[in-house]
Amino acid sequence: MDRADIEREILDEEHALAEVCTLLASRRPLEAWPPELRDAFGLALDEAAASPTERWKIVTLRRHLFGAAAPALVAAPAGPSGRDRRRAERLRDGLVSCRFRAGRYLV
Repeated sequence: MDRADIEREILDEEHALAEVCTLLASRRPLEAWPPELRDAFGLALDEAAASPTERWKIVTLRRHLFGAAAPALVAAPAGPSGRDRRRAERLRDGLVSCRFRAGRYLV
């Protein structure tokens, strides 16, 4: 992987974050989301495969987006790719910039 590939991956992650923020702000139902973004969102909120540090980020993100009763809304994809994992990590880090309780409509 060369520098150009890495830059493309970073731009892809940033684009995914911006799109998910837009989908949450526009209150689009999960069924209407593009499948790759729905998968990344599900993986970003999946505690099962996360390290203890990442689990804490997930708990914090769920509370930020949904409130105290933060359910698992989307199943994480089976056998996620490296790209799926990178997008999920970027969503975990960046979705706190979305409006507080932006995902409450999904609950």
